[in-house]
Amino acid sequence: MGYQQELTEAARRETGLDHFGNDSFREGFERLVRSVEDESDLNAIGQEAMRSLIVGLLAQRLQVEDWYARNPEIDRDNTRMRRLQWQSI
Repeated sequence: MGYQQELTEAARRETGLDHFGNDSFREGFERLVRSVEDESDLNAIGQEAMRSLIVGLLAQRLQVEDWYARNPEIDRDNTRMRRLQWQSI
């Protein structure tokens, strides 16, 4: 299992969620992980800190996507707000 998959699986285990939403974050995530693997010169503590940070960010994404899926009215509210903003201009 690759490091990227290990990190995403850790976030899934931590949250009990599995839907990351669209893949718009993947390119940046892959670049970050590749940079950490290839370019950083972290000691063991730094490696664990970076792993925890990345897993935490992935877990937040899972939680946001879950919240958004459970509250679809958010999209309608944002559309209504944009209309109101344009009307006030």
